[in-house]
Amino acid sequence: MIDNNCTQPPPAPSTPETPLTPETPLTPETPLTPETPLTPETPLTPETPLTPETPLTPETPLTPETPEAPETPLTPETPETPETPETPETPETHSLDSTSEDEHFMDREYEHLGLIASGGFGEVCVARSNCDQKLYAVKIIPRYDQRGNDPHYQIL
Repeated sequence: MIDNNCTQPPPAPSTPETPLTPETPLTPETPLTPETPLTPETPLTPETPLTPETPLTPETPLTPETPEAPETPLTPETPETPETPETPETPETHSLDSTSEDEHFMDREYEHLGLIASGGFGEVCVARSNCDQKLYAVKIIPRYDQRGNDPHYQIL
């Protein structure tokens, strides 16, 4: 039983004939053998053998024997180029790609049902989509040509 008042004498230091135990204090005179477990309190010296079981701490000196990752330099044979996605052979057509002035995408994609309101910035109409059959409010803003007359309508 351990006395909390520390009245027990410390255990005797080990000798080559006396094996080390967890209770045996390590001193600079204590010989370290492969069977001796290293603890954070164990001083590491050049003579201290490092084994795979030896934990490395920030205080552990790194030696040239520490393996380093090999570097693979880039050569002209191995350039880093991002992969380019293949482009489709035929580009998709969009409803906004109409070149005809008299065939506006609004006329193809929506059915105008009526005027909701009109104001200084244009008109708001209700329209049904030909794609999903839902009703939408569409704001139509007049757009003038370069001379300032002949309004065309821009749909927002």
